[in-house]
Amino acid sequence: MAKKDNPTNGSLNLGEIGTIRNILMGDQITEYELKFRELEEQVQKIQAQMHLDLDGAFKKQAKDAASLKKDMEQRVNAMEATIKKTSNQLNNAIAEQNASTKEEIGKLLVKLGQQLLQEKE
Repeated sequence: MAKKDNPTNGSLNLGEIGTIRNILMGDQITEYELKFRELEEQVQKIQAQMHLDLDGAFKKQAKDAASLKKDMEQRVNAMEATIKKTSNQLNNAIAEQNASTKEEIGKLLVKLGQQLLQEKE
């Protein structure tokens, strides 16, 4: 024969527990349930607001990061242009100096050659 659920075998069904709870606690349980529902609604509202705030913060962070990236790219490009300009100026100055030095060496060699020729004569 199957056992029936009754208080003597240590288990109660949910309907009996609800009835016992209502008898013992009555209106207090209803008040608690109402307060819990209100708290749950407040928590959900706070969570929703937090999600909105986080989304806004993430969007602002992404916008700020994009702005910083653009600014850094502009600065790097400006620095690169300055370095190229300075490098070109230095290369031109070196080329001019080399040409000038070669010209002076050529003149000195011609002069030396002329002096050697004069000494031979």
